[in-house]
Amino acid sequence: MAKEQDLSIRVLELSKKLKAKWDNDVFFSELLQIYGTAQRSVEQALLNDRSVNVASEEIDDSMARTDLAIRQRAYFRFLKRDEDVMTSLDIVKKLKEVNNQKNRFQYIICAAPNSLCIYDLVLHDSLYLDIDDLPDNYLFLMPLKEGRKEKIVSSQEADKKACLKLTNLLDTLAKHNNIQHNEMSKLNSFIRRVLFCFFAEDTGIFSYTEDNMVTVNYSVLSPNSLI
Repeated sequence: MAKEQDLSIRVLELSKKLKAKWDNDVFFSELLQIYGTAQRSVEQALLNDRSVNVASEEIDDSMARTDLAIRQRAYFRFLKRDEDVMTSLDIVKKLKEVNNQKNRFQYIICAAPNSLCIYDLVLHDSLYLDIDDLPDNYLFLMPLKEGRKEKIVSSQEADKKACLKLTNLLDTLAKHNNIQHNEMSKLNSFIRRVLFCFFAEDTGIFSYTEDNMVTVNYSVLSPNSLI
């Protein structure tokens, strides 16, 4: 929670700075660094190092400068007028750079002096807001910093409910056992083993003489003890 509070404060400070004096490069640089992008990568992109900045170099009259983009992070387009923010999103979506799977952008961010349009390329969700409202919506960009949570998808309604409960269980176990995002694969492996044991117990694969041995002893296990 402390880390999230610090993040929200930094976004608030950036919002105030931009409201006082809009600067495209400052917005790009500070926003990405707040959400975990290395300063060196940001600086190289601003210098148009083509090994880092993979954005289109085309520019038109509506744009304040050429685009900026860093792989696996975000694609930025800067507009002169606020009224062009929404319409520019549809244009950016069609760019070959955005649709190049090697770039794997998570977001498109179209920005003007007072308005933003942020599009989540993974969830296909969009957010249109004033610069003043950015601090209230700072969680929208959180995957840039913390990564994406793994989700289980199924077409069957019963499976969907079970998968939702399992996803919530994974989140709860991670939170109460201080398991970091980069260790989630270990937790997933642990859960798969436990589910197999439950299945094996129910179907008689295990030939223990004691009934419900897995169910009885599971209560003493913890993810950290097995991963």
